[in-house]
Amino acid sequence: MEKRVLVDAYLENNLGDDLFIKILLERYPSVQFDFINSVDSKILDRYNNAHSVEMKLVRFFRRDYISSYISYIIIGGSMFQQKGKWLKLYISRLLKNIMLKRSHTNIQYLGFNFGPVKTKLFLKLYKILFLKTVDNISIRDQFSKDTLGIGSLYKDIVFSLDTDQFLNKKVPNSIGITVMNFRDDVEKTKLYTKKIVDFINQVPSNYKVNIYGFQSDGKINDSTVIQEILARTKGKVNAKQYIGDINEFLTDYFSNEFYITTRFHSLVLALLVQGNVRIMSYADKVENLVNDLNIQQNLINIEKDNLTSEIFNKSGTTNINLKELKNDAEKHFNKLDRILG
Repeated sequence: MEKRVLVDAYLENNLGDDLFIKILLERYPSVQFDFINSVDSKILDRYNNAHSVEMKLVRFFRRDYISSYISYIIIGGSMFQQKGKWLKLYISRLLKNIMLKRSHTNIQYLGFNFGPVKTKLFLKLYKILFLKTVDNISIRDQFSKDTLGIGSLYKDIVFSLDTDQFLNKKVPNSIGITVMNFRDDVEKTKLYTKKIVDFINQVPSNYKVNIYGFQSDGKINDSTVIQEILARTKGKVNAKQYIGDINEFLTDYFSNEFYITTRFHSLVLALLVQGNVRIMSYADKVENLVNDLNIQQNLINIEKDNLTSEIFNKSGTTNINLKELKNDAEKHFNKLDRILG
């Protein structure tokens, strides 16, 4: 009988989150993965072992249906944030897990960072959920581990990505810049865009500048920032927006010699190919990764620091051990390996 796994993930055509899915599906090609409420996801169309299923909460109360799954997984990075209707989401997760445990379905939460946390209640309730209803949790940063005091700590899952299939010869004097739409923070988006534009306009003519948008769904669309940059940089820039074409996008991104990263996984990917990298931090999770890897010297503060072409006069390479990072990242799947084989 084919093994079936039910998966909750962030599937909004975001490259970083799609990388989790790519790694999961390619690690277990003979397992059927059913992704909850993911009909608009483009990444799933690329895999024969991935399916989208419509799942309202009431369906979890059908033991005959739920018991057909050997495991239920939540996989992704910022999956547990205290924002919006967080309590409603918490109650939904709790009820799902109660029904899954009743059907003896293994539950795993893989590869996440925890927070931001605003109240003690949020932290207390999630610790109860993790301790009482989840069989295995794995965390990707020391800060989250310290906050929760439970779970296994490993480096981000995307460090386990096999990059060999994407590595063509690097283009000399090429700069890959990942851009980001901060959505609700209009002023921050304006400041950030201006700094990127000012930097590009002073880059020497013998450099090739490539800008990348990692997300293109309706809620967060990096293409609006890309269009603004293109309009203000006098034709100096090549642009690529991620639209689910994950292998083609990665091949292009990995061809750069230098990187200016903003999104979390734009940094991880640059490190994977030992790029000369400068890091523009926009969130705690980025700084937590920087601290865990001890690469603070490569950090640029979006609000305080200026971007100039002189940043490339100093080395932006790192001394991280990629083999150790890869081996550590694969440990997120240790317990799932035992179940899925």
